[in-house]
Amino acid sequence: MDRADMELAKDMFYEQLGWDKVTGMPKRETLQDLGLGYVADELDNMGLLP
Repeated sequence: MDRADMELAKDMFYEQLGWDKVTGMPKRETLQDLGLGYVADELDNMGLLP
C-alpha cells in the first residue's frame, strides 16, 4: 500500500464513523446519534465543530 491507498482507507473509515474527513472530528449528527448533542453544542460554541 502506498500513501494514496492509506489516505483512501482513512477517508472510508472516517465516513463509516461519521467523522469529518478534513479534521478527523465527529460530525454533529454523529454526536447527536450517540446522545452527545450537548458536546456538539459546546464544540460549536468553541468553533471546533466541522
